[in-house]
Amino acid sequence: MKPAVLLPLFLSACIAIPFPVPGKSQRPPQQIYGQWQITEINRRAVEAPDINLRIFSINPQFSARTDCNQLFGHYTAGDNHSLTFHDIAATRMACPSMQIERQLAKTLPQVQSYRIQGRHLELLDSEGKRIVRAKSAPAIPTLPNTEHLAAGKQPKKPSEHCFRRPA
Repeated sequence: MKPAVLLPLFLSACIAIPFPVPGKSQRPPQQIYGQWQITEINRRAVEAPDINLRIFSINPQFSARTDCNQLFGHYTAGDNHSLTFHDIAATRMACPSMQIERQLAKTLPQVQSYRIQGRHLELLDSEGKRIVRAKSAPAIPTLPNTEHLAAGKQPKKPSEHCFRRPA
């Protein structure tokens, strides 16, 4: 047999095929990733349209914009719609109303799972009760040349305009 014919055969033997391992955490369905407008926290309506939760798919991180500050941290998602939020931190601006922020910061650590109901994401506590409800929202526009940050990547090379001096 010719070496040119054997090379593809040897290379194909090196390809790894992933198989799910029982008990190991799997990536959740893509439907939870993206931006969600929070409409309810602990059965109380949230009237502000700019309160949102963003769940990133590249790395297990989230961010939430509230009435004053940003919350951010990590999440763990697994089998059977399990979802937990941890390592939660926030910016520290003092604002006249911080009620929604306090409610969300107190509620996110209680999340144990999720379900999708149409265009809504529902976050559930350990008893299966809905504690946060959010609807699918359009993505937040990003600043030019910052797409790599939203994807959790480093830029390939610095952009020329980043170092442009004012005229």
